[in-house]
Amino acid sequence: MLLRKPLTALLAFFFTAGAVFSFSPQDIHTYTLENGLRLSVLSDTSSATVRLELDVYAGYSVQTERTAGYIPLYARLLSQALGGAEAGADALRMVRTVAPRDVEQALVTLSGALRPLSVTDGELGRALAAMKSEVTDYAASAAGFINTAIDARVFSAAPWKQESGVYPALFT
Repeated sequence: MLLRKPLTALLAFFFTAGAVFSFSPQDIHTYTLENGLRLSVLSDTSSATVRLELDVYAGYSVQTERTAGYIPLYARLLSQALGGAEAGADALRMVRTVAPRDVEQALVTLSGALRPLSVTDGELGRALAAMKSEVTDYAASAAGFINTAIDARVFSAAPWKQESGVYPALFT
């Protein structure tokens, strides 16, 4: 649906051990797999945990007028299916922090994001209804009014490239 060629999407798995406060670009090792996926590794032995991050570079900034709203919807459905997906300006991101013994299972779970998402009409309807409700509530709030006024100026040429809600075309 959203990603036509998920195996060619740019990915970044960051293997870190806990929080990383300072590192240089030379510390990150990037590998390109045969299928075009990029694997980035950042080692940090200061903690016993492993942080895995899957970034699919498709966010609000790549939406078009025709596709606006699908990225947040896809993130919501993916989060329901696999847990913890969120859409940002530049990427759809899933993060797991696990013990070393759980890395393989976490990678298997994250790889589920690369397969076509299978949802029922009911799940899709519930997700759309929840998004409509959130957009309506947001529009009625003071924060929604202020942010929409700002977004209307900042994104006047391309109003669909904003995070605040779902572009109405998605609901038609």
